[in-house]
Amino acid sequence: MKKKKILAWVLTIVLLGCLGMITPAQASEDAGNAEGYELRVNFGTMEDAWVGDRIRISAYYNNQSIGSWDGKGHHVGFEVLKGASLVECELGYYRDGVDIQCLNTGEAIIRVFVREEGNGPAVYSKEFSISIRQKPENDSGYYIEARDMEETWFSDLWVGDAFRFWMYTEHYRYMRSNENGKDEPNLSYETVSGDGSIYEISGQYIHFIKPGDVRVKITCSIPNTPEKIYDFHVSEKPAEAEMEVVPVMSLPLKLGPIDKAFPLRDHEIPSVGIIALVKNVNYGNSTGHLTVEGFDMDSSWVESYVEETHREFFLPAHEGGSRPALVRNHVMYLGTINGALNMLEFAKRPGTLPYQYYIEVDGKKVADFPAITIEEPVITNNLPDQVFAGQSLSFSTALTNTYYENEKVDELLKQGGYDYYHHVGFRPKVEVLEGNVLQSNQDYTNTLTSSETLTFPSPGRVQLKITYESIHSTVNEGMNRMCEEEGCYDNIYSPSTIVTFDVQEAPPAVTASVDKTLYAPNETITASITTPGTVEKAYFVSETGAGIASARNAVKNPDGTITWSHVFSLASIGNRSLRVYTDGADTGVSVSFAIRRPTTPSLYGASIAPSAKVQENFTAVIQTSVQVNKVRLFNENGIGLAPASCTYSDQDGVRTWTYVTNVGTPGKRNLTVKVSDGSNNWIADTRHLEIWINR
Repeated sequence: MKKKKILAWVLTIVLLGCLGMITPAQASEDAGNAEGYELRVNFGTMEDAWVGDRIRISAYYNNQSIGSWDGKGHHVGFEVLKGASLVECELGYYRDGVDIQCLNTGEAIIRVFVREEGNGPAVYSKEFSISIRQKPENDSGYYIEARDMEETWFSDLWVGDAFRFWMYTEHYRYMRSNENGKDEPNLSYETVSGDGSIYEISGQYIHFIKPGDVRVKITCSIPNTPEKIYDFHVSEKPAEAEMEVVPVMSLPLKLGPIDKAFPLRDHEIPSVGIIALVKNVNYGNSTGHLTVEGFDMDSSWVESYVEETHREFFLPAHEGGSRPALVRNHVMYLGTINGALNMLEFAKRPGTLPYQYYIEVDGKKVADFPAITIEEPVITNNLPDQVFAGQSLSFSTALTNTYYENEKVDELLKQGGYDYYHHVGFRPKVEVLEGNVLQSNQDYTNTLTSSETLTFPSPGRVQLKITYESIHSTVNEGMNRMCEEEGCYDNIYSPSTIVTFDVQEAPPAVTASVDKTLYAPNETITASITTPGTVEKAYFVSETGAGIASARNAVKNPDGTITWSHVFSLASIGNRSLRVYTDGADTGVSVSFAIRRPTTPSLYGASIAPSAKVQENFTAVIQTSVQVNKVRLFNENGIGLAPASCTYSDQDGVRTWTYVTNVGTPGKRNLTVKVSDGSNNWIADTRHLEIWINR
């Protein structure tokens, strides 16, 4: 049984600790400040310790207690810097901290440090100052407090509620009341006012047996302990307050540390994930568990019943024991340490557990629990839709849909482990199963991502196998021996996938074309360039080496190429040849066409002022061939707008008209430009202009 194995390990470690005295560090020990480490005062007080007090300082790494289960010596050490005669120190039971006994009054300073290896340098250290005085004669040091209760809840109690009052002290953890021990403190309950019959004292519990109001004084047998007076209001449990179960564990699960599946943590049990909440239960006398159909024994220890199945899907944390469900504000918190999911640390392979789980409270089934499934991880990659012969690309993969965090493979393998905890991750790899593929610049140093360069010399079918091999640290020898005996890593999942695709013949590197072979001066030219998908910029360059200014738009084609559309105009007369450049380099490709003066009247373009006022002159600029002898603006009704003035100038075969006129109607106006040949006939080509006329 797991309990026996755990007990044997505990006894072994304790025996090792007893056989060899552990000496404090020398004053020359280097101070470290590595991230992730922490030293905490677990119990006792440093600021106002009394002679006889015991203080506990524990070490943590990433919130996990540091132990010494790898057989390489202790991780925690100490030295007394001041007041060696005032305190007595020794390493803790599991060598994960320091126990300090206060012997005499005075001021003491102790430095605690953490080593990653038994004889290695300190990676973290901290000094603690302890002020010790004699215990005051008129101060017991204890105070009375309800266990797991808040005083605000006393005004909303139900018949049947029961809970304990305990004795607490900052000077030595806590001491609870016990009516059977003569040497231990006793608590006395006295009705001050109200109905004293609504409660009874049963063992360590105050139990409320009927509705009513009562004021109770609680005193302790230890002299000089402050008494407490509480007001309790008790009512019948509401008829509508049926038990309601709210699953909290995030399902389905993912590979990795399953504590990520528990978004809610209670401060009383911070290291235990909450499986579900059961609402509307009584305080104190209710017990709840997650159990499975078919298990007819003690439901508080169901793990052994499903242990082998759990081992197929989870890495256990090697810890046993259970803890009663915690009830707060009439809500029961069911944790992983309590029931069928007791102490499962890592989900290690996908699948659905075969059991029907349900929640039991006070021996009765109150609700079914959702099926517990571990999802498949997902391997992604960045391959493009099409790949061409001769192409080289940066290829990356990632393992997603897990609880793992990305870290360095080498650092993971060097981790020594902390207490009972495993350190698990993945090592990526990409293999060529089929096809002509060259791999280079491989980077497999991260646990959840990889990158490399793939080159495809020739067309054909290609198969790549992407694997994320499961790995774990082998440094912690003690943990590895235990895991080998218990088969922790048996059948642990290594995700993989096969990617199949065809490498196609490479398309022409670069092509270019224009929409016509003959243009008038300043006429719109539409041109296109087709390039491989890796090109970032494609453009035209003139005969003199100047880039052609143009409106440019890029569209990615299904075959992976890019078509670049250009729109521009040129005024120079003659035969033109524009070269194609990509990313600053001449491709050797060019387009040719001619620009000639037209022999017939032509309208090249027109523009107008954006706005004007009613009866205010505005200007339209109209460009035509030199054969045009007349231009005119017409309104929406086809009526010509008489110009206030109309002049033109000729340059390089282009006649530019300046046409000034006005209109009397406000609003958005749509005007039409017409031009006439030498015989006063309007040609078919027109232009439309918009202007906004304000009042």
